[in-house]
Amino acid sequence: MFSKNIPPKVSSFSAVTVGYLLIGDLTASEQNALGNWLMLVAQVLCTNAYFIQLQNINESKKNTKDQIDIDLLKRMKEALEKEINNLEKKWNYEKRIIGTSRKYGMFKSSCFKWSRCCLLSL
Repeated sequence: MFSKNIPPKVSSFSAVTVGYLLIGDLTASEQNALGNWLMLVAQVLCTNAYFIQLQNINESKKNTKDQIDIDLLKRMKEALEKEINNLEKKWNYEKRIIGTSRKYGMFKSSCFKWSRCCLLSL
């Protein structure tokens, strides 16, 4: 309805001009009634604009919070994948060590020595 390119001084001057033109031949009571009606219209417009701005702020906060949650979940997923990879490497390494030990007969003797050591320490 109103152009954003109108300078504030021109907008204010036009409001004053319209106000003086509306005075015309109106009595004081009629001017008061018209003024109150125009203020009511202005308050409705201001209230509506406020709630629209409030909704926009809440939506932008929600979108920001959602983005933060998404980023956090992505980082958690990456950390879990890294930990899984480390555990798999460790498991494969231990399987290889155990397999080599069994192949050369070292596993049984080392387990026996370890258990005997534990029993002797009791």
